[in-house]
Amino acid sequence: MAYFYLETSAFLKRYREERGSFYLNQLLDNRSYDFFYLNLTIVEVTKVFFRLYKYPQNLENDQKISYEKFQNLLSQFAHDLLEMKKIILTNEIIEESKNVLQKVYLKSAIDLLHLTTFLIVKSEIPDVKLISADKEIIKVAKEFVPESEIIYIEN
Repeated sequence: MAYFYLETSAFLKRYREERGSFYLNQLLDNRSYDFFYLNLTIVEVTKVFFRLYKYPQNLENDQKISYEKFQNLLSQFAHDLLEMKKIILTNEIIEESKNVLQKVYLKSAIDLLHLTTFLIVKSEIPDVKLISADKEIIKVAKEFVPESEIIYIEN
């Protein structure tokens, strides 16, 4: 059995055709793998869907989507979450994030929580690998685990 912690930037590649999407979809469609995610990912992914539906930005690959597409994305996301193991943000994660900050600095508090959650899961399931499309998280994760335990899904 293979185990993966899915950080939000990689998770989003499931719902938008972009570089790295094919690889991520192959992993996610393999039912012999276990995936973990932090419950804050639900807010992060849903926020992106709302942005595309109601508040498109002048960002690369940001195109307004229809209400129907928005609903389809929400439905697919809800279905995907049922196949994964949710980790609830706890005081343990918050406290451990302070230890991570003793060693490295991450600009985003949510990125810090993702990295910390991954490290806690790793302490319980040593074989778990981090999947991320965020260069900053990848760079910082290498301070804690070997590069072979990190999967960078390129942007």
